[in-house]
Amino acid sequence: MARKSPTYKNQLNKTSFQKRRQKRFNSSGTVFIYRKVKSSPPKTVPMLVSLIMPTFNRAHLIEETIKSVIAQTYKSWELIIIDDGSTDKTAIIISKYVHQHSNIHYFTRPSHLPKGANTCRNFGKSLARGEFIKWIDSDDILTPKALALQVDYLKYNPDIDVCISQIGFFHVEGGKQVFSKATWSPKIYAFDPIKDYLFNNIKWQTAAGLWRKQCLPNEPFDVHLKNSQEWIMHFKMLLRNVRFMCTDEVIYFVRYHDERMTSNRTNAKWAEYYYHQCLSRMMALEMLHQHEAYSFKLALRLVMFIGFNYMRVLRYRQLHYMNKGFKFLVKAMGILLGHTIITKYQQKMAPALS
Repeated sequence: MARKSPTYKNQLNKTSFQKRRQKRFNSSGTVFIYRKVKSSPPKTVPMLVSLIMPTFNRAHLIEETIKSVIAQTYKSWELIIIDDGSTDKTAIIISKYVHQHSNIHYFTRPSHLPKGANTCRNFGKSLARGEFIKWIDSDDILTPKALALQVDYLKYNPDIDVCISQIGFFHVEGGKQVFSKATWSPKIYAFDPIKDYLFNNIKWQTAAGLWRKQCLPNEPFDVHLKNSQEWIMHFKMLLRNVRFMCTDEVIYFVRYHDERMTSNRTNAKWAEYYYHQCLSRMMALEMLHQHEAYSFKLALRLVMFIGFNYMRVLRYRQLHYMNKGFKFLVKAMGILLGHTIITKYQQKMAPALS
């Protein structure tokens, strides 16, 4: 049964909420609904899972993702869809489900926030009421028992902050879903998680995790990064000493399609891509520099990564990214050498001060 459109008097204090516009079709044509968004953080609902889905021009794909959420055997969930400014029929597709399901919510990215999936993920988290948080993409699908399995693991392991599960792959061929036998195997078994993460011995896909909201920062994703945002987010969480567990079940399938292909990138896009690879590792180096886990070996690993990707930036001869990347490389070398000199000086002076 369709919900009636809420109305607000003009004299209401506009600072207490932001108007969120969405379209829906009915017998009388197109109408607009304005969603009330509270300025204060929402109250957490125990055992509720908040699924946060950024989207942009995915009208042809998003319906499959929504249906996979609705099909969950675990029913205590809310789906928060954040539109990054779609110009296709995404809003029309979503509105049908919003009016059929009270736990599906649709918002547009606030205009004062920068465009991008990272902004949408952070904004979605600020609206989430669930005890648990899961980020998903608008072209992928969950298995029916995905939430039930991960919630059970966290329920019976209260000392664990995030449950990581297996990720599979699929594509559509002849109108049918074809599932690959290959999986994105999360590797999180390690005695030294930070070291193993920087050396790529452990890794996992963002949608593989179900997080306790209480362990997450207010804005987990960096809005300035065009790629590697998941990498740096996971690194931040490792520095915060979050506790992980890994399961063997495949609970989520990533879609392979033409939009994921990178063969049509221009030189400028490739240069931008590798520049942001450098930027993410520069951010990691600055965080590591202030952390007790800092070591010369770990810092050198990040500096080498920055240098390697800067060489890739040079390959595409984009002056803007070449100049900025060079500054990163110089700064990274300064952190590495400066920390080494200070450490050696302190070691030399320690006997005299004791």
